[in-house]
Amino acid sequence: MISIPILLIMTLLGSVGAVFFKQISTALSAKNTKMAIIYLIGGGSFYGISALLNVYVLTLLPYSVVFPLTSITYVWTLLFGYFLLKEKVTVKQMIGCALIIIGCFIIANS
Repeated sequence: MISIPILLIMTLLGSVGAVFFKQISTALSAKNTKMAIIYLIGGGSFYGISALLNVYVLTLLPYSVVFPLTSITYVWTLLFGYFLLKEKVTVKQMIGCALIIIGCFIIANS
């Protein structure tokens, strides 16, 4: 069942790309266009690799399974927001991510 680890990597890379895109706004606020371009290239690269993995996973699993499991990206995003970007995480966000994880387990095991 190699498809699930690849799907997890796909969602992780998509979330990393989003962190890079968030950093673009910080760089532009500081009027650092060189770093903004670097973040744009990095974020686009991570998103691109994630998209290619998505296409590959769709050859292994049905769309009705793959698409709901991409919601794992929200879990990665919450973790990156908290640990890397020092954003506040609310109880509602944690409950939402817990429900996503539970739903993914249900879908993956059906």
